[in-house]
Amino acid sequence: MKIHKRILAVATAMVLALGACSDPGSGKAGDTASGGETSAQQWPEATAKLEGTTLTVWAAQSSNQIPAGVAKKFEEATGAKVNIVTIPDGYEQNVLTKVATGDKPDLAMWQPTASMLLPINAKENLQTLDGAPWESKYADGVLDYGGTLDGKRYSAFVSSPSTIGVWYNKEVFEKNGATIPKSFDELLTLARDLKAKGVTPLNEMGGEWWATQWTVQALVADAAADGLWDRVNKNEDGFTGEALQGAIDKYASMIDEGLYNDDIKTGTFAQQAQALLDGKAAMAIATNSLLDNMGSLTDAKTLNEKIGFFPISEKGNRATNHPEQTNAVVAFKTGDAGREAAARQFLNFWLT
Repeated sequence: MKIHKRILAVATAMVLALGACSDPGSGKAGDTASGGETSAQQWPEATAKLEGTTLTVWAAQSSNQIPAGVAKKFEEATGAKVNIVTIPDGYEQNVLTKVATGDKPDLAMWQPTASMLLPINAKENLQTLDGAPWESKYADGVLDYGGTLDGKRYSAFVSSPSTIGVWYNKEVFEKNGATIPKSFDELLTLARDLKAKGVTPLNEMGGEWWATQWTVQALVADAAADGLWDRVNKNEDGFTGEALQGAIDKYASMIDEGLYNDDIKTGTFAQQAQALLDGKAAMAIATNSLLDNMGSLTDAKTLNEKIGFFPISEKGNRATNHPEQTNAVVAFKTGDAGREAAARQFLNFWLT
């Protein structure tokens, strides 16, 4: 399979429904000085000179390498300075706390869902990105996955919405005669066969708890397509229900069976990426963010040669789509019109 670091096509995708909450912001149309309505004419040329301008970008441990290459090229092209600041995990909670106290960056990696645009008070805190010159550059359908609130766009996708599935080392598969599983039970059969041959079947980064959800999410993909999350949001089902508790129990049994790396409790995101690249593990259940992490350690040619991907679910190869903070960027209203324009220019540079 050919891997592209920014756009990943999957045969079947399901949008994970997230719970809604009340709207805390009112918004001010026409507020161009503070990043309100941004017309197409207000998008600076991508390489316009910006000597003396410093931009701050907030990112998580899982996403701080994503803007790094772009930032370096932007600095070279414009003369600006871009500081990427890593906010500790849990990223979202720490960002919301900082913003609530008035501490804002110029840009930040941020989950492009309504449920995360609401608590950051997008209407008051974020620049609108409507009419951006890069909107037409997206593949068909990408913009439909999020980034808007009440008809206004507040976040820009910098990669396709994350897809939950299995990243695997092609060389390990070939050496051990492995083929792509067509259901989760087939995945377990393969994992047990690899373990019997002395190969670590799966790598998990249990030391960074946020990614331990992916196996459970994959296991409920079929139920989600059948309306699971709608039922959960209506209190007609719950995390102790058959689908979710069953997925959690199966994940726990996989750990108990020793199908993961020995250091699962302390394993990190960086270690997971390196282990898969090095063939120290055959597979990892994760999202696109793992591909970005591996991409920061090697080049696209090596990725295409070594790493493959397949979706998985309980009954088949259904993929779950899950937009996350590694996929999108928001630009803040800082009260500094020059820096706000420079932030829009950075997005223009990145996406065109």
